[in-house]
Amino acid sequence: MSDDHDDDLTATITAKVSQEYLEQLKKEKEERELSPRQKRLKEKSERLGLEKQALPAERKRREKSKEEIAREKEEEAQAMKVATIPQRIMGGGIDLAVTAILFFIAKNEKIMAIAEENFFKILEAAGGVKLELSDTMLDYILIGMTFSVMYFFVQVCLTWLTQKSIGKMVAKTHLVSFDSDKVGLFQAIKRELILKPIGVCFLVGFIMPFFSEDNESFHDRFGGTIVAKDRK
Repeated sequence: MSDDHDDDLTATITAKVSQEYLEQLKKEKEERELSPRQKRLKEKSERLGLEKQALPAERKRREKSKEEIAREKEEEAQAMKVATIPQRIMGGGIDLAVTAILFFIAKNEKIMAIAEENFFKILEAAGGVKLELSDTMLDYILIGMTFSVMYFFVQVCLTWLTQKSIGKMVAKTHLVSFDSDKVGLFQAIKRELILKPIGVCFLVGFIMPFFSEDNESFHDRFGGTIVAKDRK
């Protein structure tokens, strides 16, 4: 009985091996009959099949990586401490003082003379545009231009490059962007040159931090930023 079983098993294995061998011979024959173009198409098809099989594993690995990144950002956000009201007042007060200093520098006679010379050069380059301006109006324009340029480089570029204004450096705070790791140039321009003046003019920039959970001001809420404490 045992010998009969062994014979049946041997016969089954032999038949299976023979079938696999015949299939292999058939496959090799088909490949020999394929044209070079057909061979390339077949190889490409097989390669794509292997890539498709690898996609789920690769996608899973990437998703895991995204989950890890999200978790790290969440942990970082939890570790980040929002700047206190006194810190914001200190930083804002110093920035206001810096703004006032820049304004008085812009009114300096020597600076005004340089600005006036460049202003008329710009008009000449624009095709000889002639403007009939009173001395007072011209002074306002020159002061505004000079102040804007200095404010851009001192406050906007500093915020963009270091995530801090001069006031934030003293108050030991920094800016954090909701959209990315750092505040970009256009985000800094939007915050410092558009939203902040609006907030100051309508006083909401001074009032909002007292009623906001994260002590955020008008230019933070609509600028996608938050002021956080520096890490020790």
